[in-house]
Amino acid sequence: MHYILIMKQINSQHQKLDLKSVTVSNTNLYDYVKYSDDGTGYYEGKNGIEYGNIYAGDWGYKINEKIADVPTLNVYGKTENGEFLKYGSFDFSSGSIVASSENGASINGNNLVFFLMVL
Repeated sequence: MHYILIMKQINSQHQKLDLKSVTVSNTNLYDYVKYSDDGTGYYEGKNGIEYGNIYAGDWGYKINEKIADVPTLNVYGKTENGEFLKYGSFDFSSGSIVASSENGASINGNNLVFFLMVL
């Protein structure tokens, strides 16, 4: 499973939005598990995802601290002709963030650097 970040077109009364980079620094990955002890956390409540007490035997979300379990994050941008173009990705399988670029983008640390002008 992959997460996809899509840059959307934004209209703002003759102003331009220049999006130049995407930075990934922290990730939060949650596993849906059966709690063995009482605790607090996120769970499926009457109004969607809620935060509060979770009792032993109930199901809820716990943070998965293994960065290698985070799926690859692919980054796409919308071109002037309306097509989506992949600019790069952030891979976590090694246990740290590894950024890669394509289609004219570049890497600077954990920054995927590109130039996207949205009218």
